[in-house]
Amino acid sequence: MLVDWAIVRPSGATGLRGALVAALLSAAPAVHAQPAKEDLKDACAASYEQAQTLRRAGKLGLARAQMLVCQQTCPTSLATDCRRWTEDLEARMPRLVVRAVDREGRPLPGVELSVNGDLHDLPAAGTTLSLDPGTHRVVLRAGDERRASSVVLAERQRQELRVEFSTLAPRPAGVPPAQEPPETGIPPAAWAFGALGVVGIGVAAVLGIQGHADRDELRESCAPNCRREDVDSIRRRWTIAAIAGAVGVVSSGLALWIAVDGGESSSTMVGVGGRF
Repeated sequence: MLVDWAIVRPSGATGLRGALVAALLSAAPAVHAQPAKEDLKDACAASYEQAQTLRRAGKLGLARAQMLVCQQTCPTSLATDCRRWTEDLEARMPRLVVRAVDREGRPLPGVELSVNGDLHDLPAAGTTLSLDPGTHRVVLRAGDERRASSVVLAERQRQELRVEFSTLAPRPAGVPPAQEPPETGIPPAAWAFGALGVVGIGVAAVLGIQGHADRDELRESCAPNCRREDVDSIRRRWTIAAIAGAVGVVSSGLALWIAVDGGESSSTMVGVGGRF
């Protein structure tokens, strides 16, 4: 098979020439004719220059394509530069991770993804795209639903775009749907009054026991000539114990009433409990 290099070399189209030469090189086993040295030289010069220009302009995707042409057509010294630039460029390129999920947060298959009008594959687990810095228009479609977003990326940035659809992903065979835990049937107010009742009765018991212990000690040590402040201290403890016990008993009763009567009475009981 012979190749007419006069047809492959349009005048003034150095970028196209470089791309065509790269395509011919990749198909070398099937092509018996070898590119002319002059064409390789022109393609090398064009790709080497354009790779640097595009890289400085922030068009990293196009720059990477030119660097690949440079590596295939240029002498070793220049190809080494292009390989080094490619490594630097790969580190600079932003990455956008796109995931589509259903309303339960599960990966959603069969979603169509386009970025700046170009279609991309979107596996259910998501995909990672290498894009140029700047603003990108991302559109996802799942059935009749469409989600569009504008994403701004900076160099070396990794950003995730998680898009939720109202549809549900198909469940694997044998996996039952998630069920919500059953309600206990006890209103929250009943738990609150029950806790208050336990605390009140506990405080009353502790202070009452301490008061009786102190009274017995005074009877043995100083009665009937004990200091008044010691006697008053015991009385204060008993008074606080009595109040705490009353609060505990009433709160426990309210908790039981609300639990039996249900949510309809709980709002009324909360208002009553606020007075304690």
